Amino acid sequence: MDDDNIKEPEVFEDMLLEYSGHVIDPNKLSNYDRASMTYFTDSKMVRQPRLHITISLDITKAHRAFLDRAKPEDTFTAYLTWGLLATIQKHPRLSWRQIDGVWYAFDNLPLFLPVTSGLKGDRLVSVLLKDITGADWDSFSSRYNSAIQEAREEALRAWSDPFADQLHWSVYHVIGNLPAIQFTGLILHESGFETTRPMFYFGHRHQVQDDLFVPFAVQFHHATFDPVLLTDFLADFQKQVG
Repeated sequence: MDDDNIKEPEVFEDMLLEYSGHVIDPNKLSNYDRASMTYFTDSKMVRQPRLHITISLDITKAHRAFLDRAKPEDTFTAYLTWGLLATIQKHPRLSWRQIDGVWYAFDNLPLFLPVTSGLKGDRLVSVLLKDITGADWDSFSSRYNSAIQEAREEALRAWSDPFADQLHWSVYHVIGNLPAIQFTGLILHESGFETTRPMFYFGHRHQVQDDLFVPFAVQFHHATFDPVLLTDFLADFQKQVG
């Protein structure tokens, strides 16, 4: 990605320290990973390196598990988000970022959440959760609820904050929720600058006979992830939340 902040070593090094980032040693990667990370970031070879996949995700067991442990202030959306973030942390490729031609792995990335404000004008606010790597459900739920409440109370100020620094914005984990839309396909927008960050979105939860489903859309960069890995990821997600 092209970002003026990268030209400021102190800014960049501070970000690496804050988010526990380090350079990836290519000698420790498989032949396939090395080839994939080179091929899919070469614009002369691949015009569109990102894949968009939407599935109908069975969350029946997850909902039962949530009800068994939920407190009155907890939400199922927060539970799914927590489970997804915990699963991302089990798949380190989803935390690899290419910055200025160099690949980095991050162990403590923030989570960005676009959230409705309840207002007609400034209808979306931004929530940014930092230092949540490895958080258990109770601590995550508490921080999630507090952050959303604060962002909604300061709606006019909050939305612009995550975009103030393009370098930081390019590495965040992004998990969104469209609870009113039962989409069957969702193509997420792409940044005007290069980023290998994935994005995830949940949709409207709905019943199919006795089971509960939710649309689940994922956009990922083929340099770091692929449909085979996504299959394993989804299985791990079900174990995490179910």
